[in-house]
Amino acid sequence: QTQNQEATFSNYQEFNGIKFPGTKTGSLGPQTVEFKLTGAKVNEGVTEADFL
Repeated sequence: QTQNQEATFSNYQEFNGIKFPGTKTGSLGPQTVEFKLTGAKVNEGVTEADFL
């Protein structure tokens, strides 16, 4: 069975110079859900040595 999902991203906020969508509204069948971003951490705790 195939289901269609639709999502809308809005209310962009900047964290550490990178913009993230602050709100994601989506639907799956008859149900609508909304997710709100409360914060974002970019590469926190990651060092260059982690990639060697």
